[in-house]
Amino acid sequence: MEFPVSSTVLAPHAVVVRGAPWTRVAFPVRYGLFEHPREGLVLIDTGYTAALNTTAGLLLKAYRTGLRPQLVSGAGRRFTHE
Repeated sequence: MEFPVSSTVLAPHAVVVRGAPWTRVAFPVRYGLFEHPREGLVLIDTGYTAALNTTAGLLLKAYRTGLRPQLVSGAGRRFTHE
């Protein structure tokens, strides 16, 4: 099972770790694909693609402004399953 990093988001460290400073740190955003023994293939998807930076909408714009997601080079590759 593998959970590659598709992007990072900047968030205050104190929001994630009690007692940490309020400085912004880059947190990894992961996705993954695994095979469940009974349910079959299961995709855990963040929905992060290049379209995140171009999609319109007030809430999405606020999200982009607040967390400033940055796609990782090579993110968005398609999974192949044999």
